[in-house]
Amino acid sequence: ELSKLVKASEALFKALGFGEVQILELNMKDGKAKVRIMNNFECELFKETGQPSSHFVRGLWSGWFQALFKREVRNVEVKCIAKGDKYCEFEIFT
Repeated sequence: ELSKLVKASEALFKALGFGEVQILELNMKDGKAKVRIMNNFECELFKETGQPSSHFVRGLWSGWFQALFKREVRNVEVKCIAKGDKYCEFEIFT
């Protein structure tokens, strides 16, 4: 079931120490999603850059959603701790 997969993925991400994930939106039909990550380990390291810096995490979630949607996806980091935002947020779409 999809909701169990989402919850398991959120829990795994946190257990690995990568941050706290919330999948805010998930539209299987349109191939769209929005993901928020609090305490993103990657961007916490690059707070001084002033630009989106979550390349590893963005790639990880891109692969996850590409497998889920069974289509190629784009993933844009629209908010980032390294830019001064309180969390990182990604918009994923096919």
